[in-house]
Amino acid sequence: MPVILENHPQGLLASAADITRFLDAEGYAGMPVIYDVANAVAIGEDPVEGLRALWPRLGIVHLSDSPKGQWRHDPIGSGEIDFAAIAALLRQRAYEGRIVLEILSDQPLKDIDEGAAILKRQGLAFSLAG
Repeated sequence: MPVILENHPQGLLASAADITRFLDAEGYAGMPVIYDVANAVAIGEDPVEGLRALWPRLGIVHLSDSPKGQWRHDPIGSGEIDFAAIAALLRQRAYEGRIVLEILSDQPLKDIDEGAAILKRQGLAFSLAG
């Protein structure tokens, strides 16, 4: 089972640049990364730029919404994250990896289904896997 590293606002590797420096310095060039757009927004990082920086290492993308500067995993469309720009980059670069809707909610199935519909309208094609 492979090890995969995620950006986290409360950790030592919060930003795409932090992760890149660490993996390069420690010789882990082949380690994949989970990039969480809400975690990025919590530290003030532009998720599109973070995705670009980590593109060669990108293994999984976590999507949820959040107000800027806050660490949340809210339903898609309820915060300030620009999912149209994220979807455009993923389409442009023909991303084929996994996408996880990481939604914390009192009604998770409804919010995940609605979030998937919002993302599909913005041009992000993916399937819901069981």
